[in-house]
Amino acid sequence: MKVDTRSSIGRLVLVGLLTLAPLAAQVRINPKATERPPVANANVNAKVNAQTEEQVRKSTRSPEYVATTAEHLVSAPEVSLDGNIQGILACNLAGTTCRVRNMPLISQGDPRVSPEVLYMGNYGCYDASIVTVTIAALANRAKALQLSGRTKIFDELTGYKMPKEIAQLSQQYRWAAVHHQETVMQEHGNFKGKIVQPLYFDEVLADFGKIQQSCDPYTYGNCTAPVSNNEGNAFRTFVSTENITNEYVINLMRSGYVVMIAYGRYEPSLEEGPQKFVFKSRHKVVFSGFQPGKYPLLINEVGRGQQVRARLTTDLSERTVSFRSAGVETPSRLINSIRVMNPHVVYPTATHIFLEYEGERKVNEQVYFIEHIDGLRIKTQ
Repeated sequence: MKVDTRSSIGRLVLVGLLTLAPLAAQVRINPKATERPPVANANVNAKVNAQTEEQVRKSTRSPEYVATTAEHLVSAPEVSLDGNIQGILACNLAGTTCRVRNMPLISQGDPRVSPEVLYMGNYGCYDASIVTVTIAALANRAKALQLSGRTKIFDELTGYKMPKEIAQLSQQYRWAAVHHQETVMQEHGNFKGKIVQPLYFDEVLADFGKIQQSCDPYTYGNCTAPVSNNEGNAFRTFVSTENITNEYVINLMRSGYVVMIAYGRYEPSLEEGPQKFVFKSRHKVVFSGFQPGKYPLLINEVGRGQQVRARLTTDLSERTVSFRSAGVETPSRLINSIRVMNPHVVYPTATHIFLEYEGERKVNEQVYFIEHIDGLRIKTQ
């Protein structure tokens, strides 16, 4: 069915269709209270915010987006979590290895997504990450907390022949698709009225009660500073310092935050002189736990629906690049010299921090410089 969104009746029909989506799994609720830690780099320059805000959603819907494959990565093994429940976390007896409870492992391109929005999986890393975070935060909330608005619709979705989390991903794709369509129409002067928004953490929090800040939590990106109410907190921090460390992310999880991160993929420039990087695409992933070792973070890689150990670091000393030897002209006679990256680096982002997956560091491997970190905390008791 083709709906003319330029007419008021057509738009009502379209928005009405947004409430129809699938489900088939139960959500467990198991709470414990936590407090909010200070948010690193909360007062980011407003100009940086404005520039990046335009890129955040548009970049993830670009035809240039390439989903992660990376067959050489090391998948995280199952662990025995026989200790206590710690807020949103289930941990081992020592409390050193923890996983976020009730967090689904979602792939942005899952073929079970509703057919009319299946194409959104090509650009859906942000939406899949938002859905993953929201599901976990809602599932672990205190039993007494009552939902309202679209968050209630999202949480209570029912469907046919698909798991609940896929029904919820399908619904987010619907909202995001209409948001994109109406935004384009508005830019061309063909749409008046309030644009349908993709679900985001500020709205989820506001659906538990009025937020303390004066921004509009129901318009994606309107709240440029952390928001809070009596039931929790939400934030998005555009990173321009070196404060976002492994320890910082682990402390966020211990404090009850479900956290995701955005990064840009950059290929090392293969030329002499200071090391430069060439932007290729953007991606988002979710932190799903932590463990001891060189790669202390566990991520849900929504690009391929797999868990991977990772770390946040600024150390490029183990990265290598390959240079073609002078005088070699034909591909069949290429002679490359492999060396570590030049310590003199021209960084492409405001921060030097990048996310590195375990098993990655191949010659000329892309570097994932981080851009923003997002978190949602809902009271667990």
